[in-house]
Amino acid sequence: MQTQTKKKSMLKTTVKIIRLRGFLGFYDGFTAAALRQLTCTSLRFSLYENGKHLEILQNSNSILDKVYVASFAGIVGALVGLPMDVINVRMQNDMKYAENLRRNYKSFMDALIRIPKEEGWMTLYSGGIAAVLKAAIGNSAQLAVYDQVKTL
Repeated sequence: MQTQTKKKSMLKTTVKIIRLRGFLGFYDGFTAAALRQLTCTSLRFSLYENGKHLEILQNSNSILDKVYVASFAGIVGALVGLPMDVINVRMQNDMKYAENLRRNYKSFMDALIRIPKEEGWMTLYSGGIAAVLKAAIGNSAQLAVYDQVKTL
């Protein structure tokens, strides 16, 4: 519904998905989304937790130091997760195109192999600057601020 050009109600969108793809159409891109969550989110949290315990930050209770570590963790997580975001969006949007324009990825692995081969590997990082900025800010707000409040 987020990427529709002509807005439709949830009911009309549901009917269209079932008509075009059946009930499995609701799971288009699910494997890419799940893999992104498994890699990106766990990486963000573990990098932040381990980064807080670096020797140079060991005795620091500065919010600024936590923001730096959280931003770095968010950036790395975004860079790792971005290809799966691209694949997820493509797999979900494929049904909107005419039959001859669809990519018809069989799975996230098929997309992960075909996209670099057909369009170049940088395509997997399209939208990367916005995603990295969002992750750095979001991670700082989520992890560093929470950690600082918890400490205080």
